[in-house]
Amino acid sequence: MRIPLLLTMALVVAACGDASTDVADSTSSTSSTTSSTTSEPAAPLLDIEDTAAFVLSNPPAGFAPVLAVDRNGEQLISYNNRGCGGGIYDGYVDVRVSPEFSLWSGRPAEIEPHVRPDGSEVEILEMWDDGRAYGFASTWELADGRWVTVTLAEDFTASELGDAIDSITPVDDAEWARLTRALDPATQVDRVDPDADDVAVGLGSVVSGELRVIFHRPGDYPLGDDDCRRACYTLEIEGGAVGLIECDTYPARVRVGDHRFISAQVAPIVETVEIVPGPGVNVADSTPIEVATVEVPGMPARFYAAEVPADWCHHIVTTPDADFGIGLGEGGVLPSDPDRASCDFDVEPVPYEPPTVCHEVERDWVASTTTLREVECLDVAVAVTSSTPAAPDDGE
Repeated sequence: MRIPLLLTMALVVAACGDASTDVADSTSSTSSTTSSTTSEPAAPLLDIEDTAAFVLSNPPAGFAPVLAVDRNGEQLISYNNRGCGGGIYDGYVDVRVSPEFSLWSGRPAEIEPHVRPDGSEVEILEMWDDGRAYGFASTWELADGRWVTVTLAEDFTASELGDAIDSITPVDDAEWARLTRALDPATQVDRVDPDADDVAVGLGSVVSGELRVIFHRPGDYPLGDDDCRRACYTLEIEGGAVGLIECDTYPARVRVGDHRFISAQVAPIVETVEIVPGPGVNVADSTPIEVATVEVPGMPARFYAAEVPADWCHHIVTTPDADFGIGLGEGGVLPSDPDRASCDFDVEPVPYEPPTVCHEVERDWVASTTTLREVECLDVAVAVTSSTPAAPDDGE
């Protein structure tokens, strides 16, 4: 299943620069979308061996790369139009290079094949998930046996898929290494960069002492305008308690000793935030808390941390730095937090219990059969509506 990871505030990044790289093989000259003037037939586009990966030289308008990983023997780069923090695992445009055929969820679409600039054709496939079509894809085999797959999800058309296919550009090992470093998702899922530099910034006084934030900043940042890594951070009271490491941009409720803070990284334009208790929870004092943000040294972001009362078990963060309030997200006390037992909710939230069994569809393109099998669910899974849903009909 496609499971979006929603983050509440995207840090604005520029679109990817020119990622094309010279390839030593003589066939590299055929990767241009301009037609050849020689009398000899042009070699098929993209059949370039020893190329590490492929990227889009001209992604859809407003889209930029947000994720590049080596995973299970394949190379994947994803693009979206929501910036680095806008759901790295919810990319609407994907380009992947796989060691073998892997597009099991695609079905032949009733659309003419796309004709590439070299005259070759690629089939247009419809992508299906949970019984609905959600996009288009094409996949083809390279001369060295690997497969290239281009997927455009949600509101894209088959014509736009063709444009993406025509903008495919090979990159070599050095450029792919840079991309997987600059677009490494680790710091977006609370994993500190192993080569991080620590920078301390004071945030003022609390009852127990001076509060400060330690930013764990990637040591080689930035590697280009497309660098999506962020600084992780730790809140600490000098000479005393230390909070857990956080990296996300949603407003986390952080415990530091006996203190509770709402903290997060925000876009550079946000200079002030306002925090209020959320609806559905009874508090002794609901006076809004306003706090100024501080610059994250060497990063295109700002940061805030505001101490809140223990009974603020749900919070909403906005910013007055606009003609209208910009929502920066909301959050609440986690079930593991000792404060949870004393929270006075009007209606106690129902804990989510993920299913233990999910279903995975595999299509055999040779035998034209579809197999539905049970698999262990991911940690963050969406419940299935039926324990034994019917396999998709090939005629749909």
